[in-house]
Amino acid sequence: MHGSDDGYYRVIGDSIAIYNNKLEFEMTEAINTDIERYHQLYPVNATALSETDSDINYLLILTALVLLGIGGYIFLFRRKIKAPSSEDMHQLVDQLIPIIGKTLSSDELDQALNIPEYLSPENARYKRSKLVNEINEYYRVKFSTDLITRIKDPNDKRKFFYRINS
Repeated sequence: MHGSDDGYYRVIGDSIAIYNNKLEFEMTEAINTDIERYHQLYPVNATALSETDSDINYLLILTALVLLGIGGYIFLFRRKIKAPSSEDMHQLVDQLIPIIGKTLSSDELDQALNIPEYLSPENARYKRSKLVNEINEYYRVKFSTDLITRIKDPNDKRKFFYRINS
């Protein structure tokens, strides 16, 4: 709202809402009517009549940016990791067959399972766990045993080694 001690006005689109000094509504008229009359009734600078409520515009822009940020975050970081197809599973098992009997660290298993290095540790751990479970499920159907066994690291109970079984 803009105004003086005598009253206030608010520009809404192409109309002006006039209020007295007690903020009681008096009238609404189109802006293109006699602007000089408003200058006489409510003395304000000429640029104030052409101002719009920019706070609403800023609020809309801010809301749009926040929604875009949330949408971008969800799109980039919270996408579901797709389950590999049975052909992909067969390929992963074939990659692990030559190293049967070996015990691998998390990093070595990540390389064997083609888990990208750029993933954060949490995302890599999630993907590794999901792949190990899916590979074991796939392998268990054919051979009634798990291909990959998790072994707790004796030095750091938070980590695992991975034994590739026969």
